[in-house]
Amino acid sequence: MNLTWIVDQNHTYKQAIKIAYEKALQEGLVDEQTAQECEWVLSEPEPDYIYHEVKDKDRSQLLEDGCISFRTLSARDLYEHIKLSARRNAAECIAVQMERMWEDLKKEVINMNADRLGEISFSVDEAGEVRPVCNMNDLEVDDEKKLFEILDKRSGLKQLAIEYASILAKLVPYTADGLSAEYARYFVIFNP
Repeated sequence: MNLTWIVDQNHTYKQAIKIAYEKALQEGLVDEQTAQECEWVLSEPEPDYIYHEVKDKDRSQLLEDGCISFRTLSARDLYEHIKLSARRNAAECIAVQMERMWEDLKKEVINMNADRLGEISFSVDEAGEVRPVCNMNDLEVDDEKKLFEILDKRSGLKQLAIEYASILAKLVPYTADGLSAEYARYFVIFNP
């Protein structure tokens, strides 16, 4: 297939091929073989499985004769793999942005012990709610109240947290690392 397609987080592989094929047809850039392959992809039903990174971890296999066999990704799986990689990068960028905002927010806290303030981090739940978290001990009620008041004033951090939670919801279930990945370091599922 000789098409240039764009990976879009909201499109399936089939949708991406359809868009690229229609664009190439309009521009007159489709040869006979590409047209046949596109028609074949578009006529196929959507697969009944969801791409998961774990199944691709063991792509090489040692055969009895000493040769190594490598399994390659299908075009559809490659498309899904690229989408996961893009989500990983986006989640890491947002985590770094939130980290920087959090450090700036902590500077606004007054009347709190500096050592204690250094122990405080944050977490984001599945709804995108940001909560202060103390690494060593539980936060004192007054300190926690101060931090929540500051968090309520910062809509930028809240919006990033909502976006972060949304990306992780579409990423974590389909990756080998899951919640233990570095990009998911602030994501926590709270039990009521």
